Amino acid sequence: MNSKDDVSARQAIVYCRISQDRDGTALGVERQRQDCEALAVQLGWNVVRVETDNDISAASGKRRPGYEALLAALEDGTANAVLCWHTDRLHRRLIDLIPFIDLCKRQAVEVRSVRSGHLDLSSATGQTNALLAGVLAHNEIEQTRERIQRQKLDAAATGKYRGGPRPFGYEPGGMVIRESEAELIRDATRRVLAGVSLRSIVHEWAAASINTSLGKPFTVTGLRGLLIRWRNAGRIERHGVLLDGKAQWPPLVSEDELRAVRSVLSDPSRRTTLKRQRQWLGSGVYRCICGSTMRSSGTGRTAKGQRRTVYRCRWATAHPGQGEHSSRGAEATDLFVETAIVERLQQPEAVKLFVPDGVDVDELRLKRDVLGGRLTEVADMFATGSITSDQLRTITARLTTERDSIDSELSRVRASGDLADIVLSENIAERWANELDLDVRARIVDAMATVTLLPGNSRAPEGGYFNEDLVRIEWH
Repeated sequence: MNSKDDVSARQAIVYCRISQDRDGTALGVERQRQDCEALAVQLGWNVVRVETDNDISAASGKRRPGYEALLAALEDGTANAVLCWHTDRLHRRLIDLIPFIDLCKRQAVEVRSVRSGHLDLSSATGQTNALLAGVLAHNEIEQTRERIQRQKLDAAATGKYRGGPRPFGYEPGGMVIRESEAELIRDATRRVLAGVSLRSIVHEWAAASINTSLGKPFTVTGLRGLLIRWRNAGRIERHGVLLDGKAQWPPLVSEDELRAVRSVLSDPSRRTTLKRQRQWLGSGVYRCICGSTMRSSGTGRTAKGQRRTVYRCRWATAHPGQGEHSSRGAEATDLFVETAIVERLQQPEAVKLFVPDGVDVDELRLKRDVLGGRLTEVADMFATGSITSDQLRTITARLTTERDSIDSELSRVRASGDLADIVLSENIAERWANELDLDVRARIVDAMATVTLLPGNSRAPEGGYFNEDLVRIEWH
């Protein structure tokens, strides 16, 4: 044991920690600091510094920067004593306690707490008492964890809210819809089913300062997770498994819509999640005279200092100097093509051209996506052992047959549901200019026509820098 004179000369570090700081004010660690510094005065110890870990659980295994700094200071001799409010502020796991005991033995460190007194780690009895306290703390943690897991399992089975951060789209408590956010989810769901990329939606939400329930900007991954969660359809999911029964909270979208969007966002051949946000209408849509698609690329700036973008043949870009290929200014070309498309959509016969009798394209696409979602669910059920391989084959065969039938029906319909939707609008030009995402416009152009950019002098015969004769539009 150290003598009383040695103890009174201790250089101490105050360590403070709380597991949850719900309001972010750090008042808990501040009160601990005040009590520990008062104890230092009573002991006659000199406080060399204070280390804190606010809003970090010692039982979680997460890094504790303040605790790591404390260990480093004890190791290098900066301090030879520790003051804490209670010993459970230091440790809640044996895996952390045992190395701490070894360090204190080697460096002759004294440990005192406001509530639990003197932790004597210099004697076998003191070390045993510390280890016993650690075992009891570990047991308490495990019992608490088991109780919480059981409560969550019961809540899941009965469709109740299981706690955690406020779900986006719902008020705190997760049982009442927050309509402003719910409408954002519904709108994003509809737009994804219409072919809009997640990146486009994330960009728009960022511009409108729409953040998660934790106040952070949405990412593409975060938006995808939001749109495919079963909660949106009033269903319960636990550890990736969809449970039977309905939740007690109200749904934001229908089950069919949820299944459809899950299918779209999980099908690699149809996903638009990872695509770069479209900047120009004709990229990948317009064609060169050689048959290759066009890509947009910058070519410096105009006389007015504006960035100039042109369409270039993809094949020619990769194989320079081989044959004659096309290039055109992107802005003027897009204006010409969009004007032609809108005029075509406004013609009286457009409804007959783009809305086939007796075919609801949107409904067919939704049914197909729902079947895709169910195929994914069946595969998940087999992976978790819920169904046998024979059942998997039977169900998959039936669902695949249904989906193939819908594909055959859709193949008869040349125009997509987007065309049917816009051609029935009251003001087509306004809808096109103000409401349609660029991804949707590009898909409509591709469905309606083949746009080929021809080689030649871009200067028009009557003057100007755009020659309409070098843009060939062949209607489907």
